[in-house]
Formats: sequence, C-alpha cells, structure tokens
Amino acid sequence: MANYLFFTGGYTETILMGTGERLEGRCRGIGCYFFDPESGHAELLNRTDSTPNPSYILVGQKDDVLYCVNELKSWNGVGGSTVSAYRFDRRTGGLTLIARQAVCGEDACHLSLTKDGSFLLVSNYSGGSVCMLPVRPDGGLSPACCLIQHVGHSTDSMRQSSPHPHQTLPSPDGKHIFVPDLGIDQIKCYLLDETNKTLVPKPGRDIQGIPGQGIRHGVFAAGGSLYVMTELACEINFYAHDRKSDAYTLRQTQACFHERPEPGSSGAAIRLDPAGRYVYASVRGTDELFVFETGCDGCLIPRQCVPCGGRTPREFTISPDGGWLLSANQDSDSITVHAIDRKSGMLSLTSEVRDVPSVTTVAFAPDPNL
Repeated sequence: MANYLFFTGGYTETILMGTGERLEGRCRGIGCYFFDPESGHAELLNRTDSTPNPSYILVGQKDDVLYCVNELKSWNGVGGSTVSAYRFDRRTGGLTLIARQAVCGEDACHLSLTKDGSFLLVSNYSGGSVCMLPVRPDGGLSPACCLIQHVGHSTDSMRQSSPHPHQTLPSPDGKHIFVPDLGIDQIKCYLLDETNKTLVPKPGRDIQGIPGQGIRHGVFAAGGSLYVMTELACEINFYAHDRKSDAYTLRQTQACFHERPEPGSSGAAIRLDPAGRYVYASVRGTDELFVFETGCDGCLIPRQCVPCGGRTPREFTISPDGGWLLSANQDSDSITVHAIDRKSGMLSLTSEVRDVPSVTTVAFAPDPNL
C-alpha cells in the first residue's frame, strides 16, 4: 500500500480566542508528512512558510490543491480574514501559493467545498458570517460572490452574545448547506443556488439546538441523519432525518463526559468512520477521545473513552483507508496516532509526531488509488 500525505497547520501569530484566552502562535507554517498506512509511522517531508494562521486546512478532491483559512482580525488594514489556495507537489511536499482572497469577516475558522467543487465555503467565527467564493479551473479562488450575516444570540452571556458560525456542512445530495452556529444554538439551512452564485436562506429547515449547548460541528450519516458536536455542553445531538417530510428530529443527546462536564472542558471535533459504523469525538480540557457505535436506529452507543495522548485535541482526522485516527493536540505541540480496530472501532495509541507547534488542524490528501 502506497504512503499517504497529510498536512498540518496552526497559529503562526498570537491570537485572541473566542474563550477570551490569548494564545501564543508558534506554528512555523504548513507541514507535509508521509504516512505509512501499514505501520502508522509519519515522517516530515516538507514545511512551507505560509500565509499567517493557517488554522484550518482542507485538501481538494482533485488537482492536488490545498486550501487554508488565515484566521485573522484584519488584513492589509481592512477588517476580516482571508483564505489561501496552494498547489502541492506529491513528491516533495512543497506548496505554491496560487490565490489569496478576503472572506469579509473576522476569524475564519472552517472550510468546505460544495459537492461538485465549484465553490469554497468559509465560516467566519467572530464575524458571524458565511462567505462563498468561486473556485477557478486551476483550483485558485475568485473574489467572494456571496456573504450571509447571521443575527441573534443564546443563553451564555460570554460565549453566545452574538452569532458564531463554526462550520459549513453540505448536505449529502449537495443541494443545501447547513451551518452550525455556536452563538445562536442553531444549524442554519441554505439552498445552494450555483446559477446565481448565492446561498438562499431556508428558515423552515433550520435545526434547533438546546439553548446553551454551543453547537460546533456536524457530520451526516447515510440517509441524511446528522450528528452534531456541541462545544459548551460537551454533548452530541443526534437528529434523525425523515425522507418523506425532509425534516430533522432530535432523537438523542449523548454526553461526552463521565458524570458531569469538568470545568474548562469543551467539545471539539467529530468524525464518522468511512463505513459509517462509528462516530468519534474529541473533548479539550479532559483531553479525551470518545468512540460511539451507531445503532440500528441511528442512536449512539458508547464504546470507549481514551486519553488523546496530548493536550487540547482541537481537531482530528481519519486516514482514507479508515485504519488510523490522528489527533492534533494544540497545547502539547504534537499529533498522536491511534490505530482503529476495524471490527470494534476501538482506538489504541501507537505513536506520536512531536515538534508540531500550536497545531490546530490535520488533513489527509485524497488517495488517488481509492
């Protein structure tokens, strides 16, 4: 089996977080690593001085193009973040910048591509907005064509006094974009109108969270059901999808803690394994990874909770073959590699990649052989 490539990024500059914490940025750019899917061994191939604060990375499904947010308060004297596009060399791991565009909002934190790859979607956490940019034929980016501003608040006066979109999540059929918003405890729904290069609000399809949960990230399962990680409550909401009515109903709220949330803990990332059998989640503060099996009704069944092997598992990803989970541990400057048991979904820590300062994101390049 051929080696995979994965990329890492983080904070290159000091940044004021949404929690009020001031985080020192020590990241030295975007790292590219070889990863052996037989042994789980990772080796640094290249590190590229990048545009600032590449705190979230998305690798395109074709043309060897990588996108990153530049999580900033302003750029060239104008308020708001940017997003950058790079072409990468699979042999050397080197990056070539091909585009950088403004996204019209502060603290861009997440990226996704529409199903056909025609548009890049950006969540601006502090800006309270969602931005859409056309993707050029060469994989670069044209200026933003749509900006949606959220409004409202929720119950936590410190964290939820204004909107904070945290993710853009295309529906399985690619026709709609769902946006989990931590600040208003809603998942906003938009129709993707590619002809007019815009997002059309569909308030009747918005999904409600529980006040104070701090909705963060979601993953769709087969059939359209949705699992949503909440940051403030450290809980996962399971929304069942009714195909006839196209409606979502909250069926389960599953805790990612033992008896009660510990002070300072916060939900972070959520992923579904490629086969759709297991849901994985990370919690910062307690620095744990949770494994849940999806039952026949879609509800989550707790199977395992293990230490992540570092501090502050901000993000994690699963290898293209489904055999490994890599946790980006922001405050221990490390990535821990966990083998995934193919039958049980259970995790076992196998190795650690050290000297990855202020790492906040890890993303595999698609395997051209899969």
